Amino acid sequence: MALRVLAAAALGGGALVLTPYGPVSELLQKNKEQAWFGDHSEAIFTDLARVQKFSTPGIKECEAAVQRTYQLEFGPYFDPASPNWNSWSPWAEQDLDAIHDCEKFPCNFKLNQAEVSQVSAVKEEKRKDKLLELVKARIQAYRKTQRRMEYEFPGDPLDPWKWFGDSGFKAKIPISDTPSFVSRKLNLAPGKMRAIRQILDVRRATSADEATVWIRDAYTAHYFDGWGEWHHAACDTKTFQVTVVQSLFLEVDLYKKKDVFSRLSKGRLKSGIEEYGRRYLDGIYSKILK
Repeated sequence: MALRVLAAAALGGGALVLTPYGPVSELLQKNKEQAWFGDHSEAIFTDLARVQKFSTPGIKECEAAVQRTYQLEFGPYFDPASPNWNSWSPWAEQDLDAIHDCEKFPCNFKLNQAEVSQVSAVKEEKRKDKLLELVKARIQAYRKTQRRMEYEFPGDPLDPWKWFGDSGFKAKIPISDTPSFVSRKLNLAPGKMRAIRQILDVRRATSADEATVWIRDAYTAHYFDGWGEWHHAACDTKTFQVTVVQSLFLEVDLYKKKDVFSRLSKGRLKSGIEEYGRRYLDGIYSKILK
């Protein structure tokens, strides 16, 4: 069923109440000159939140910041009927090895059991093409049903947009029902984590004084079974201040593993996610601030 995030009447950035963190107005008071950051983790996910306000000279500049939020770029357009995979290149030797060595489930690339069987059934040199074919099929199915399918672990990934809506990340204008895709290769932690290849569903809404961008992965390779983003900017037309509220929601595959090595690694991975996730949100904020 198509998701719609219900809008609270006349919600501005400062009026939002974020259930795990508190009212945005209070969060802004804690760090008046810098960004406020928060993190919230449960059994299989971590959410990072960022709140900051900046001043502009006048209404024109204030509204321009809102439009920069609406126009944020996350990758080139992806057409599920005729996909272009250029943004996923170049492929590191480690990634190609993971595909070529995909012989049994679970594989070192994000696939479910049926997909691994299809990859392992073809020759090594053809496995990358088979992987891309399977990702294309996932996106085509998602476009029709908006269902995000499982990978290694049973059960569909959590819906970050539902979590955002339930947790107070809301906008005056509701989310569109129509998917819009981009592709990207994201180096979240260069030299420390493998590049993350994604097909993202990016939806946008704007008015003169407010803009919101919702992001949800339709496919992610490596580390995360689910990825979601929420970027929101509201212009106060009296003070010409812009309040920016952001969230990054990550469903982490390692959190679900029960072996000793995984249990010992969870704390270090969580710290890394918090560090590099905050840097990621800082980078998006800098594009809004400009």
